[in-house]
Amino acid sequence: PPQHENSMPPSRCALSSVLCIAMACGSPATLLPTATTDNLALPAPASDAPRTHISGRSLIVRNATLIDGVGGPPLGGIDVWVEDGRIHAIGPDLVTLQRPEIDATGLTVLPGLISTHAHVQSVPGSVLRGDDTAAVEAQQKLQLRAYLASGITTVLDPAIGPDTARRLRAWIDDGHPGPELFVLAPFITPAKGYMTSEEMRGAAFEEFWPAVDASTDLDALFADARPLRPSGAKVAIEDGVVFSNLPEFDDETLGRIRRSAERNNVRLFVHSMANADHRRALEMNPYALVHVGLWDDIIAPDILHELQRRGTYVMSTITLKHLAAWGWNRDFEDDPWVRQRVPLVQWETATHPDALRQLSHITADMMRPGWIPLKLAQAGAPMFTPSADDVAAATASGVAAIAALQEAGVPWVVGADEGN
Repeated sequence: PPQHENSMPPSRCALSSVLCIAMACGSPATLLPTATTDNLALPAPASDAPRTHISGRSLIVRNATLIDGVGGPPLGGIDVWVEDGRIHAIGPDLVTLQRPEIDATGLTVLPGLISTHAHVQSVPGSVLRGDDTAAVEAQQKLQLRAYLASGITTVLDPAIGPDTARRLRAWIDDGHPGPELFVLAPFITPAKGYMTSEEMRGAAFEEFWPAVDASTDLDALFADARPLRPSGAKVAIEDGVVFSNLPEFDDETLGRIRRSAERNNVRLFVHSMANADHRRALEMNPYALVHVGLWDDIIAPDILHELQRRGTYVMSTITLKHLAAWGWNRDFEDDPWVRQRVPLVQWETATHPDALRQLSHITADMMRPGWIPLKLAQAGAPMFTPSADDVAAATASGVAAIAALQEAGVPWVVGADEGN
């Protein structure tokens, strides 16, 4: 039947199928193997890995296809000379000093990739393992290294605690491997709203921003974030991850946030999922909207017009639909590229036969409306297991939303919203 604009659109139903599968039946969870000094490390490359270990910081990359990142066409047969960690020369048939060489025939060299929505504070499986603070912090550092191993040299984390941001930036500044880290701060969410519960935060997010209510001094909150040199602040307009079970800001509070941001010269990035939420977000004069296209495959014409008129950016996270099913079906287990880049303890958790059942106990409690008993939510989960067609339809709806943005001339950027 026709749906009201504020009801869950078909694509949101499809994605809810992907997410609700976590609500599976089972006995009470027990902790999975915990992090140790042995399994915290990144795994060693497979013996047949198509790469050679290079010692030092000087090398020659030979015969690559080069994408320059400034609009030029791809160029074949290009050499790149790296000397002491910096690019020294680029061109065909370079005459160089004696240096280790990588034969890049059939491969591509390009500037580092940028993820505009990356959660470097998140540690996958930490709740299931019962990780302590030391284990969480050790894995966060490994994850920074894994970003570089994946070709990502710049990330924007839109929801990171202040102490964590300072600690990880200091780690990178001290010369340890990791991407350039940009952040949004503070994270602005209502009392008992999105990212306030113990289930949502878990061990990795014990240190996070406080919830905002009528008594919050917003100017002071923005001042607290200023030493982090944030790219802006994130505001959550979110009534629930799948079901509507979370409070949202009222219009008066959203107005207070907008006025305080203007006084403090802070750009607002607003987390909104559907047309009705996008309209509320646009009233805040945002710099960017986060998640447009994740739920809705039909973006209302008035919203497209306003985004284009204002030059408001959109951060796309539509790949989440694919990633959720990819993880549930464990397609990653046969991917050696992924295997080489995931910390061992996280791999052990992801491939543990009891991991998905245990995760269901947490997500069922987190996502269900209060009037649905926990056992009932768990019992109904098998009905929501997505098929390949479900995932394809959900992904296509997100692509349609991005295509509409592109056609309207709305600037958009790519982010995976990954928890590493």
